Amino acid sequence: MSIFVLLHGAWHGGWDWQRVAPALRTVGHEVYSPTLTGLQRPRSPPYGRWTGSVSRRRPTSTGSYLG
Repeated sequence: MSIFVLLHGAWHGGWDWQRVAPALRTVGHEVYSPTLTGLQRPRSPPYGRWTGSVSRRRPTSTGSYLG
């Protein structure tokens, strides 16, 4: 299956993807929806913990613009 990195828009966080991420996981995809630096509510793990291994596996990045 695929790996998805879901990125939020301005003034939002990883929680924006709370409806999309479970649907992708249900069909077997690996999904990451971090809260970008500066908006640490709820707190996401530091990028160093997962970006290295994920980027080597060619993820699909999806983002929203200004929410």
